[in-house]
Amino acid sequence: MKHFNFGFLWGLRNDEFPEVYNQLSSVIEVESVEDVNVKAFLEGVISHLDEVDLVMKMRNPHPLTEVLDNQIRLRKDYLVSLRGKVNASLKSPIETERKAAKVLLRWINKHCKNIYTPSINVYNRMIKNMMTDYNLSLDTQEALSDLGVSNVWDSIVAITQEIDANHSVRTREKSADVKKAAVIRRNAYHALKMYLRAIELALSLEQPGDHFYLDCSRIIDNYLEQYRTRYLSRTTRRKNASEKAEENQPENHENDNQDGDTTPTDSQPESAGTSSMFNVMTLDGMDSHNGLTSRSSNGDGVMNNSVTNGKAIDGKKEEPSTGSGAFVNGDAQKPEKAIAMYNVTNNGIDQES
Repeated sequence: MKHFNFGFLWGLRNDEFPEVYNQLSSVIEVESVEDVNVKAFLEGVISHLDEVDLVMKMRNPHPLTEVLDNQIRLRKDYLVSLRGKVNASLKSPIETERKAAKVLLRWINKHCKNIYTPSINVYNRMIKNMMTDYNLSLDTQEALSDLGVSNVWDSIVAITQEIDANHSVRTREKSADVKKAAVIRRNAYHALKMYLRAIELALSLEQPGDHFYLDCSRIIDNYLEQYRTRYLSRTTRRKNASEKAEENQPENHENDNQDGDTTPTDSQPESAGTSSMFNVMTLDGMDSHNGLTSRSSNGDGVMNNSVTNGKAIDGKKEEPSTGSGAFVNGDAQKPEKAIAMYNVTNNGIDQES
């Protein structure tokens, strides 16, 4: 039995779904259909054509988009004008204007140092923060009055309120359009699914000499394959991009130490980069992790917070060790030059043995 592969239709974009829907609904004329089920479901598909076309129109820019674009550019121009007047007043021969300009320049730079890229949300936050400071600072209010730019600031506040209101209206209406489009597509998809299932059943019951539904199925398969190829190509690109991003993520963690992270590791001791007085360790049984030596646990090798080298302890002479801790750059380190004693009883002054 013939089966159409149409499950991908739900994943098409809002500009692709109306196209394939119109094409599939026009394959068969209602007058030429004799099968009762196919005719009924085809009429159901046709009944959703107007709503599906509305989904295509929803992709057009919102009417308030152009208005918002103009208002955003005007607000940026107002801010540039305000800053320009403040900067010019810094060189004014009148001392009062110079002082006021300094106050306003600090106020502007605190919140909107970069005002040359128009936007909605970023600018709204900047202006609201400036308004808060303005309401709390009498110096800022007096400075605006002294320079005669209060009207410019009032224009900035007014246009920001208009932008905020228009942006809220556009967001609500676009959200409603998205929900409406989802409902329309769901109903249209269900009607199209029942229509294609009816054609599959009619094709399985078609007599050997008849080729009406067979020819229709070939046309339908051709349309479906065109849009299925687009859908698979788009999903494959997204999948490959996601996998590539996951592959690159571990490399960024490996490069953390190269970007200035000097956290000590086994291959990078904590003593690296410090002065020699704090790198003092005995050569016998050196344990870099615990900071203890095999001899220190028995009281041999370290006495009174000082290090002995080749000196008699309790009548026994201790021989310098050339263990793994006595090698530097592949050469055996000489105990006479490698060891520096740090005596805590001498106020932190190094003494060489």
